[in-house]
Amino acid sequence: MSDPLPEDRSPEPVTVESMTSDLHDLGVEAGQTVLVHGSLSALGWVCGGAPAVVDALKRVVGETGTIVMPTHSPGNRDPANMSDPPIPESWYDTVREQMPPYRPAVTPTQGMGAIAECFRSCPAGRRSDHP
Repeated sequence: MSDPLPEDRSPEPVTVESMTSDLHDLGVEAGQTVLVHGSLSALGWVCGGAPAVVDALKRVVGETGTIVMPTHSPGNRDPANMSDPPIPESWYDTVREQMPPYRPAVTPTQGMGAIAECFRSCPAGRRSDHP
């Protein structure tokens, strides 16, 4: 099955300008703190993809605002807690020894979508320590 045609995803291209306008219409203003959990595909056909979404968010909250976005890394956990899919118990010691450490700047986001991964990689971003 192929991807839907752009015109099937949205009546017109979604742009940084249109997202900025939409965010303002929702009441988002400069200086605010916004918590974002977004789906790129739910927005329609976004010209520029995830970087355009992040750019629109930054433009709206401005230099004095804060964007908070979950960037989970479920692959970086104790193998005994891996359940989707579970791994054999006989592998636990090897996985524990070989699992790279969590490093906020480079450990990728998993299962959170393109917007979160793009946001995580922004140079000005800060990521908390892994719990």
